[in-house]
Amino acid sequence: MIAIESEVFVEGIAGEEIFDFLLDPTDEDYQRWWPGTHLCLHALERGENHIGDVFFMDEYIGERRVRMTGVVEEVERGRRIVWRVGRRVSLPVRLTLEMKDRDGGVALRHTIRAGFDGVGRILDPLFRLYFSPQFAADMDEHARTEFPKLRDLLSGSPEARGASRPASIQNGRKKSGRQQEKGQASTSRRSSDFLRRESHKVRLNACRKSKSMNTEKAQRLTRRLEDGRGKRVVFLSHCILNENTRYPGGACRGCVKEIVEQCLDAEVGMVQMPCPEQRAWGGVTKRLLLALYGMKGTPMFRLRRILLPLIVAYTRLVYRRMARRTAKEIADYLDSGYTVIGVVGIDGSPSCGVGKTLDLERSFDSLASVDTASITAEKMNAIVRRNLIVGSGLFTDALEEELRKRRIKVPFLAHDLIGELEGEKSSVDLFAAGDHSATGTGPPSRGG
Repeated sequence: MIAIESEVFVEGIAGEEIFDFLLDPTDEDYQRWWPGTHLCLHALERGENHIGDVFFMDEYIGERRVRMTGVVEEVERGRRIVWRVGRRVSLPVRLTLEMKDRDGGVALRHTIRAGFDGVGRILDPLFRLYFSPQFAADMDEHARTEFPKLRDLLSGSPEARGASRPASIQNGRKKSGRQQEKGQASTSRRSSDFLRRESHKVRLNACRKSKSMNTEKAQRLTRRLEDGRGKRVVFLSHCILNENTRYPGGACRGCVKEIVEQCLDAEVGMVQMPCPEQRAWGGVTKRLLLALYGMKGTPMFRLRRILLPLIVAYTRLVYRRMARRTAKEIADYLDSGYTVIGVVGIDGSPSCGVGKTLDLERSFDSLASVDTASITAEKMNAIVRRNLIVGSGLFTDALEEELRKRRIKVPFLAHDLIGELEGEKSSVDLFAAGDHSATGTGPPSRGG
């Protein structure tokens, strides 16, 4: 069992105010609570006396975006709320908020508990991959920051009173003199915050000006030091240059030489992207993936409806971080005046597929059903063929999303894994993209 607990004392607010706000929210109020961090919180269904209420929440915890559906399991007005994560698939994850009024404020205990009892404890390592020490630290800071902000929203600024005050508390009790004093103190704090923000803007503008000067200097020096580089690059899935990182049974040779030779002949630089599955699934041999082989009939297989969503959620988390770094690298090449010919993925991969990927649920069941005593590369590749579907892989989805955020359009090409397994040469033509290649705006390359 994993527990992440935070405690915070907030002056000038009562437990009932927090209770009422959290169980009767609107997206608008939630966003005003913490703009840019709180994105969405609203009820999907209503139960009786809040028991069985279903909520959807979308927010950032540190750099991680967390979306979840939660069902209210327990309530005690002004004192306690318990949400269970999941709706159609109930996960063994609960969020508890305990409130105790004292000394002109409220003492809060915010707790996340994840994991099974009994034999299900063997799955705890999977939960620890998601609820990492970094997530626990971010969650603690998040809780310590958000509840004072809620106090300010409910009772602080003039903008938060009257018609613009959250609808769930507009008809609340009249403020006492002590609460009014708290509101004045909060206004003073906001004035101080405003001055800090303005000071930050001045420093930021100075940094931007310095960065612009440094960029101009770099461009001048780059032109003076112009050399023989072609200033064209292509981003390649890791196993195009190194098939040793493919799933056991899926490698045919050392690299996909048809693509490598195109780059060598045209003097195009090859940027090898990291292997997502190597990073997320246990190294070169994918040890976490191998653990699924032949598990049918075990207690873990009976928990597959819970296990698979956890695996996918963890994988998406790792891939988003990797995609963010890769998109940043693509942006750096473009900002430096290079042409990015494209990104070459692997059709047939659950991670790097561009037009074809694998049905994850069917693949999970197929791997769990294999006879580990008689499995061969041919049988493994037959499983891949059977579970092939139209669509893009998890890492490709994440990378496309990160590029969209940066308004970067780069062609995505696909090497056919199934064709390679059947002895076919790669049909990828790096230069078929033509004018669709992404070109940067930095200093021009020699020779155009």
